[in-house]
Amino acid sequence: MLCRLVTFADRGKDPWRATVDFGDGSAPKTIEVHGGRQFLLRHRCAQPGSYTVTVTVRDDDGGVGMASFEARLAERAQPSPLDAFALCRTTRRINRTGLGEWLLP
Repeated sequence: MLCRLVTFADRGKDPWRATVDFGDGSAPKTIEVHGGRQFLLRHRCAQPGSYTVTVTVRDDDGGVGMASFEARLAERAQPSPLDAFALCRTTRRINRTGLGEWLLP
């Protein structure tokens, strides 16, 4: 399971909409972001492998920020729900800056 905290910066107090392409052939996911300028990505890929994840954040003034990262998902035994919870907590702590900050114009 992919679990990663994404953060971004914007000078305004806009509502934001993020679109995430997980690079695994699944449909892009749209996330409404309200305050906080961060959101948690959670996605389960059908097959292990290496995927390029692309995140695009848009505000209501037409500002756009985009970043990508490589996700490498190894094959392993079916995790329990507690394993998935622990993985997300750990990943969130390690990747506190997410993709790195980018500034919407």
